[in-house]
Amino acid sequence: MILIERYGAEAVPSVRTLQYAFRKAGLNKRRSIRTVSEKKVTKVHEEWQIDAKENLELQDGSRACYLTIVDTKSGGVLGNHCFAKKNISQVTEIAVRDALISSFQKWGKPKAI
Repeated sequence: MILIERYGAEAVPSVRTLQYAFRKAGLNKRRSIRTVSEKKVTKVHEEWQIDAKENLELQDGSRACYLTIVDTKSGGVLGNHCFAKKNISQVTEIAVRDALISSFQKWGKPKAI
């Protein structure tokens, strides 16, 4: 935003162009992405992935966020937990813990999350 304010939108390259230039100059490296085979996950429920979706606008205009729990071996969705908060950082630790406990009770505990 500072570049656009200073130089105008027409003079500033896109974010993607800047990322490419920074990476080419060695200033920004790609994140390494491990595949399931590299993690050596051999069974379902051995490892879960938890993702947060934030700042979702609901029909009434309010905001919400939710957690999705996915088994990394099968890709199966093990749980979705919604919260009436804009960002997951606004959700209490107790609420997140309770969401995880409900998935543990239904599916058991994974070796890794």
